Amino acid sequence: MNGGEFTTKAAVLWGTIPKEARERILANVFCVKCRDSVTITKFTGEERKGDVYLQGSCAKCGHEVVRVVETSERIHHRVQQYANCCVPLRPYGAATQAVRVVLS
Repeated sequence: MNGGEFTTKAAVLWGTIPKEARERILANVFCVKCRDSVTITKFTGEERKGDVYLQGSCAKCGHEVVRVVETSERIHHRVQQYANCCVPLRPYGAATQAVRVVLS
């Protein structure tokens, strides 16, 4: 699993992910030619909209593969969006029911 060039921001974001998690991500990339989960090799990384895009080759067949890694910054934003559009109704045991409010 040899990585190539990363943009500066992508390298910073990629570096915030624990090493073990990075290894699992690199070993879990879908190849459309193999139709299976494969390991990405000869990859580069760039940041797009707060996510890390890894582009490289399939370790089995050499076909081009891409893996999008959502960063916690992006996930946190989505959680906040969801939290802002839901209104708790009433407690039901240990759980709380919620209804989605459509914002116009």
